[in-house]
Amino acid sequence: YHDLESGLKERLRDWLDREGRREYEALAKHEVYQAGVYGWNIAGDQFHNIAAAGFALYGEVPKVAPWLRYVTERARVVTQALGADGVSPEGICYGGFFTDTYVKTLDLVHRLMGVDLFAGNAYLQQMAWFFAFSSLPRRRLQQHDSLLCLGDGHPYHWVGPASYLHKAAACYRDPLAQWTAALYRAAGASTKPSSLCSLLWYDPAVPDTRPPTLPLAHHFTDKDVVTMRSDWEGDETVLVFKCGPHAGHHALKHYPQCIGGGHMAADAGTILFYSHGERMISDGGYARKYTSYRNTVLINGVGQTGECDGSSDWFECSQLRAEKRGPSILHVSLRRDRDYVLADVAPAYGAEARLARFLRHVLYLRPDTVVIVDELVATAPVTCELWFHAHNAPHGKAEHPFVAAGPGVWESASPQGRCRVSALLPVPVVAEPGLQRVLGIGAHVDRDMDVLRLRNAEPVASALFITVIEALGPAEARPVPMLQARSPGLALRLHQSDATWSCILSPGQAQPATPIVSGCRRRRAQRP
Repeated sequence: YHDLESGLKERLRDWLDREGRREYEALAKHEVYQAGVYGWNIAGDQFHNIAAAGFALYGEVPKVAPWLRYVTERARVVTQALGADGVSPEGICYGGFFTDTYVKTLDLVHRLMGVDLFAGNAYLQQMAWFFAFSSLPRRRLQQHDSLLCLGDGHPYHWVGPASYLHKAAACYRDPLAQWTAALYRAAGASTKPSSLCSLLWYDPAVPDTRPPTLPLAHHFTDKDVVTMRSDWEGDETVLVFKCGPHAGHHALKHYPQCIGGGHMAADAGTILFYSHGERMISDGGYARKYTSYRNTVLINGVGQTGECDGSSDWFECSQLRAEKRGPSILHVSLRRDRDYVLADVAPAYGAEARLARFLRHVLYLRPDTVVIVDELVATAPVTCELWFHAHNAPHGKAEHPFVAAGPGVWESASPQGRCRVSALLPVPVVAEPGLQRVLGIGAHVDRDMDVLRLRNAEPVASALFITVIEALGPAEARPVPMLQARSPGLALRLHQSDATWSCILSPGQAQPATPIVSGCRRRRAQRP
């Protein structure tokens, strides 16, 4: 700055003062939408620009002190609005854009105002967990294929994440943040502008090795996302399950306005499944906000509250906010050989769905098997339709159709593995494998996806679906799952490459939060 020609400095100063002050005053007076949307990526970017302009002008022009006091207090307000689990309601791509500008703003406030909003910041302390658990296995990381994305975005980072992970590592002496940043940098999967801030924030005294006590699964309790892995050895299976309020429990409870913009999805109860280096169960990605683009359920063709109504491309949360209504995870049991999650999905649907109960149980049997039990009760006979999406690249063609592989069994094949879906209940089940047209937004073009839809044959007032998803090698032979009635409950028997599982399922519990899975036993297969 001090080497610039004086006329240029004056023009820069006057432009920043005029344009920056106008933006600051509009934000401070709540004249623009961004004023109250604290976790929205665009609001975070605009606020960071205003903060940087104000700090640059201090001492150069009059009446900047109120500007900087506003910046400091808004930074505090934004921090208070964020959920404590490190997850952005906009997903990891837009969430990364927000986090990048948020951390830069907090760094300015700390260095130049002496206010440390990093201290005790639960969102930033947990952020590395979400990035680590959302990443593909480290041997599969590539520049444009690096993560499992909920919400809007593509399967890679748009902004960062190395820089703000380095900042978190330095602030909290966190090896997980340092290790995760190192993984993305080694794979070339962190954006180049991020490296500039890494020069400022990287602390080599924090080790970049994986913490030895890192668990295989983690529950992000504000957004109610559970991410489960078979191991951390570099080529593992990853399962993601989501069933929380649109912007998280904290926002739903404390804020009447929209906190996270419109990039959320109507996706309560959805899953993502990655194994054998392939995206076995994917979703519609960055597209219009229809429930049918996610791996969850339609009731009589009706999706979840907030999905597109034809007049907008975005998720609309006004009704959910007014009613303080949102789905939630009721029970989580994370063990070495298996994980079990029980979620209440019904609050995601409006009165027109006529749902009295929708509980989704997800049982993950390591390394490569997922059991989904759906209990649905309605006030009138309904048709329930389960959706499962095979993967195709954001701008690619549908290449992985679900093909019948036996009674109640369908497979979708990829070069390195197969996804097998077995519908054990109801009997009979109506299956509709085929193509779904997914409508994009703006530059995100329309595309076709291979899907499998499962529904009850006739409308019923209560329905029980039991679906098993397995990842198999390209030529692996494995017996299909078996379900038998017993007293009480149902006996489920499953095979894996080196073991057999037996579990008891007891649906129909009086209290929704009561687990229905018991007696799970894994027996290692005897080799000849």
